[in-house]
Amino acid sequence: MDIQQYSDTIIVTAPDMGFNADFLHAALGAGTEAGELLDIAKKHLAYGKDHDLTHVKEEIGDVMWYLNLMVVRSGLTWSEVLQANIDKLSVRYPGLVFDPERALKRDCTAERFALEASDA
Repeated sequence: MDIQQYSDTIIVTAPDMGFNADFLHAALGAGTEAGELLDIAKKHLAYGKDHDLTHVKEEIGDVMWYLNLMVVRSGLTWSEVLQANIDKLSVRYPGLVFDPERALKRDCTAERFALEASDA
């Protein structure tokens, strides 16, 4: 399944509460579910608990559900969001090759310009 198929299939499970409420619902939900992923990582690091990949997959899916709600209700497409991310990272990491120095010394103005150019 590709991301757009997922988006089209799953959005019908979201209530339509209006843009402001949907955006807040999505932001709070994504943060909450990301916190559950952090809890899995914490328990592995601090307590030596094995990763339960079924649980990890479930929580990633929950994060994606909320992110999809935000994407769709904002009138965006996954293609736009993902391309904008590539455009921004192409500025940060020329050739899309990670560089720790460039990660620490980001040119936020150039990155913003790349994001705005992808909006056009």
